[in-house]
Amino acid sequence: LSFRTLPLSKIKRDIMPNTALGVENNLSISGWSLYLGLFVLVGGSSAYSKLGFISSASIAASVLVTYLIGSLIDSNKGRRLLRFSAVGNSILHLSRIFVSTYNGAFLVNVTNEFLTVGYKMPFVKGKYDAVDGLPGHRIVYFASLEIIASTVKATLWFVLALLST
Repeated sequence: LSFRTLPLSKIKRDIMPNTALGVENNLSISGWSLYLGLFVLVGGSSAYSKLGFISSASIAASVLVTYLIGSLIDSNKGRRLLRFSAVGNSILHLSRIFVSTYNGAFLVNVTNEFLTVGYKMPFVKGKYDAVDGLPGHRIVYFASLEIIASTVKATLWFVLALLST
C-alpha cells in the first residue's frame, strides 16, 4: 500500500463530492437531532422517547426503501435517482427550519431517509465504479477520500466549537 503511487489526477474529481457528502451526513445527523431535542420535542422526559420513536421509524423506512432503490440502480437509473434525491434532500434541508411539531419532525425524518438512501446508494456505487479504473489502489483510494473528508469534518467541528464560545 502506497499513497505515492495513487494517481491524484484521477481522484481529484472524487474528493469534493465525497467530502461534501461526509460533511452533510455529519451535520445532518448531529445538528438535526440537536435541533429537535432543543426546540421541537421539548417538554420533559417524553422528548427522549419521541426522538427515539422518530429515529426508529426512520431506520425502518430506510431499510424498506433500500431494496427498491437497489433495483433502480441495477436497472441503470442510478444517475437520475441520485440527481432527483440530492435536489429533494436539499429542499428538505432548507425546510427543516420551519419544523415546529412532532408530526412535522416525523414526516421530515422519514422523507429524509427515502431521499438519503436515494442519493447515497448510487453515489457509493459510483465510487466503486471509479476505483475499478485504478487497479491495485482500492484501499488507498478509499483511505485517501476518508482522510480528506474526516480532516474537513474535524476542522468544521473545531470552527463551530470556537464560534460557540
